[in-house]
Amino acid sequence: SAFESETLPRALEIGDDQVVVPALRVGALGRLSRHDRDGAIRAIEELDARTVGRPGSRGWLLDEAAHVCRDAGAAGALRSLLEGHGPYLLRHRNSALGATAVLAELDGDDDAAVERYAKAAEAWAAFPHVLQHGLSLLGASRCLLELGRSSEAGEQGRAAREVFVRLGAAPLVSETDSLLERATALSG
Repeated sequence: SAFESETLPRALEIGDDQVVVPALRVGALGRLSRHDRDGAIRAIEELDARTVGRPGSRGWLLDEAAHVCRDAGAAGALRSLLEGHGPYLLRHRNSALGATAVLAELDGDDDAAVERYAKAAEAWAAFPHVLQHGLSLLGASRCLLELGRSSEAGEQGRAAREVFVRLGAAPLVSETDSLLERATALSG
């Protein structure tokens, strides 16, 4: 892509973290969308390295990093970002709460993940950050389904779907529909 061949190398050449960090965030998401999980995690690890000792800055990374780490199965990378995180702002505290939910899910602790996703959904609804609210509901739904609580998974999934429909986020609607089909099949 033009981003990978032109924008990211130029950002790295500039070397200013105000330019590099956002470029790496976008690069991680782009690589993940092309199923380059190793490349996405390398970008997250680079973000981690560049923000060591700057806990406030790390808060701006957690939402995308948690998404990348969950999809890539990289609990260690997310754990490292969380260890150096300082939740100075409400948004950063909400991001950390959502990231700890993702980490619990990655660690296979679905009970803790459901609890944390529920708290994150509530926090994001009050903030408000509509996308993160929907993603937290979807996370809770995934974990409830893993726990065999298909009826509750369906409730959370339908709430997430409503959010994604309002946003016009077709890929997330599709992902949620797949989850809802599984929940319906298991409860029927």
